[in-house]
Amino acid sequence: MIETRPRTLGSLLRRSLPAVTGLVAVIADALPLPSPAPDAVAPFLLVIVVFYWSLHTPQLMSPLVIFLLGLLFDALVGGPLGLTAFALLLVRALLGARQRGLVAQPGPVLWASFAIAAAAVEVLRWLLATLYWLHPFRFEPLAAELALTVLAYPLLAWSLAKVRTMIPRTRHVPGD
Repeated sequence: MIETRPRTLGSLLRRSLPAVTGLVAVIADALPLPSPAPDAVAPFLLVIVVFYWSLHTPQLMSPLVIFLLGLLFDALVGGPLGLTAFALLLVRALLGARQRGLVAQPGPVLWASFAIAAAAVEVLRWLLATLYWLHPFRFEPLAAELALTVLAYPLLAWSLAKVRTMIPRTRHVPGD
């Protein structure tokens, strides 16, 4: 299949929306929480964005984009560079060949699939950070972040679906 190239700047900008939403998620995830609680947790929005776009428009959420978003996140939060990028690339790999069959599934199946992918990412990030700093971090904040992330998925996926309607459809050359 040969894709036709976007012909206008507006079309090109709309095709960059998955990367832009990823950038917004990185910034939101890196912002400090406005909370007096020292152990406040929040959902990990970037994993939702990467899962959603890798599932629905994988050609626009390439491994390079995922890697750069993860690297930027690590740089902003002061984590080991590449840790989040590696974990997010796992999401893309987990979807892999199952992407086409999974995209046709009903919402609850997608949500359960996301929960599995998010758990894999969170555990991998926790494990790699523990090994990197040679310090066993508490597992409770990770579990709370995972729960919030899984609970946030339907609302953010719905929002991303609205954004997806603004992306021009890829046309294919007849005869492919």
